[in-house]
Order: sequence, then structure tokens, then C-alpha cells
Amino acid sequence: MMSVFLMGVYDEDTKSYRTVTKCGNGHTDDALEAINKKLKDQMIRIDRDYDRLPKWLHCSRSLVPDFVVKDPQAAPIWEITGAEFSKSENHSAGGISIRFPRVTRIRKDKDWKTATNLAELKNLYECSKTKTDLDRSVEDETPLYAKEGMDHGNVEELIDDEKMEDLSKKKAEASDVPSKNSSKRKHGEEEAFKNQQRWKRKN
Repeated sequence: MMSVFLMGVYDEDTKSYRTVTKCGNGHTDDALEAINKKLKDQMIRIDRDYDRLPKWLHCSRSLVPDFVVKDPQAAPIWEITGAEFSKSENHSAGGISIRFPRVTRIRKDKDWKTATNLAELKNLYECSKTKTDLDRSVEDETPLYAKEGMDHGNVEELIDDEKMEDLSKKKAEASDVPSKNSSKRKHGEEEAFKNQQRWKRKN
């Protein structure tokens, strides 16, 4: 079963695709099964043979895949979010990569022409050096290959965008719980302090 996916961007200068990151975190068995069904007819098996890489894909020997898409221009466009940009000489997109990548959603409104290209990726990378936010998103990457034999469990948002929205709401609600509990604890501590002061005055 395909479970780890190499993401790439289009290089308009060379008319080829450049690798950026591998993404396989958070996939449930159900999500992986759905992904495999959708991509099954779009993939060609090359068994990590470097000599069988298509000419449109610039890939280092260490990243040669089990499968590669037949036509990258017909492949689905995925949005990838990570902790931050990083540098990796293993990747061919100018050494730009993404730390802790995850698939956020499938961009049905995008195709290979409107997805983020190499020039735009380089611009995003340069801009990121001046920003402090840690949750940057590199949208619209194309899955170029899948690697067998790894299961990282939990990405139902790939199947249903509504589930993605519900998941975001639940995460937001969950993030409010600690702050509310903290407020209650703080209020309780203040009351305890006041009672302690009253007791001291009486005695």
C-alpha cells in the first residue's frame, strides 16, 4: 500500500518537476485506502530504479520511489503545511524542503498550471526568513510518487473537506479548555488568598 508521498513543484525554466518533501504523517487506514484507490490507475511501478525515472522528474538517488505518476499534469494538487522551511540537499527544488510536513487538503480548485511553482516556492522561502510564525503553509504541491510499506495513521480530511472543517473546529474548542481551566484555577487561588487574609485578621 502506498503511504508516503513525495511532493514536488513545477520548474517552468526546465519544464520539469523538482522534489520538495516527503509526506506520510497522520494517515488512517481508511484514508490510505481511499487515496490508493484514487491514485491506483495514475501510477507506474519503477521499484526504486534510478534509470527508470521519467525525464520530467529531477530526483536524487536517495529518493527514488517505488511508484511514479504517469502524468504529473493530471495528478491531484495537495496543500502541504509544515512547521517551517528547511534546507535539504536531497531535494532538487533548490534544496528547499519542509519540516514536519502534513497534507492539509486536496485543492480541487487548482491544477498543475495554477499550483505553486518553483519560482514561487523560492519567494516563499525567502519571505519566511523575515517572519516569526511557525505554521507556514506551502500550498498546491503535486504528489510525484508513493513509497510502500509505511503506515502513519490519520488524514481523513483528504476524503472530505467538511470533515477537515469539523476537525479544525474541534481543535479550536479543545484549545480553549486549558485557558478556561487556568482562569478557574486563578480565581480559586485568589479566593483562597482572600480567605487566608481574613483568617489572619481575625486571629
